[in-house]
Amino acid sequence: MAELWYSTPAADWDAALPLGNGFMGAMCFGGTVQDRFSLNDDSLWSGGYLDRINPDARENLDTVRRLLREERFTEAEVVTEETLLALPEGERAYEPLCELTVQVRTPEHPRFITPHQALWFERRNMQGYEPSEGVSDYRRSLSTDEGICRVSYTLDGIRFRRESFISYPARVMAVRLEGGE
Repeated sequence: MAELWYSTPAADWDAALPLGNGFMGAMCFGGTVQDRFSLNDDSLWSGGYLDRINPDARENLDTVRRLLREERFTEAEVVTEETLLALPEGERAYEPLCELTVQVRTPEHPRFITPHQALWFERRNMQGYEPSEGVSDYRRSLSTDEGICRVSYTLDGIRFRRESFISYPARVMAVRLEGGE
């Protein structure tokens, strides 16, 4: 089994573990008292609808095929770039869907962080939420074969486990949470 694993939660988006199914995705941070999932969906882009089909594509497809058969690859590439590629050149900005936050409490860590506090935390650095003591046996991993993100740790003597994945056929993200002594 191919696996990425870490011994600390992700401090920022670049260190989070990715999940996705081709049309929805999540970055999984793996925090202890507060875990964060940054979610997105392929239907969320800046701007409105844009028809990107090149109107010259149909009439030039046979030309490109002929040039390829004749092994005139440079010419085929030029015609392809000018007439088959989508318009306009470039993409609109991909927009985030939302942030999902999961919080846990223990007798030693009873305080929840409000969504407002979580959203506006300076630079969104998740390490600021991590307890300075009481955490042991931490492990955050992504099975690249299964597409499952796993987080496990002990906080104040209580064992916690989370598994998350994004299903292609069901078009949902699932998160399984376990905690107990």
